[in-house]
Amino acid sequence: VISTLHRTAPAGFVRPKEAGNAQAVPTTLTVEEEKVALAAARLYGASFCAVSLLRTNTGPLMIELSRVPTLVEFESATGKDYASMIVAGLTEMATRMKVSQDAGTVTQLRPELKTLP
Repeated sequence: VISTLHRTAPAGFVRPKEAGNAQAVPTTLTVEEEKVALAAARLYGASFCAVSLLRTNTGPLMIELSRVPTLVEFESATGKDYASMIVAGLTEMATRMKVSQDAGTVTQLRPELKTLP
């Protein structure tokens, strides 16, 4: 987990990201929330992703997994350049991959390459 945000929306809005009305601020996950987020990310198997959780009285609920995180929101809330980190990680991973002539346009990732360095 490299970044966590808490989103809130004005009263009456169901979707916090709708129409740019969201307020996103850095936050800290509880131990239980981090376990749910990491388990979801591992099952997804992507090099990086965004996991959306809903905090409830009975514990965290995963509501969305996205291969394309909203980087602008994370970067503006934290002041960090995640896009450059992702590009650097993917570039390094691509240089280590062995592309088979038979693979066509799809290349299976080796398990050890499924996370950013």
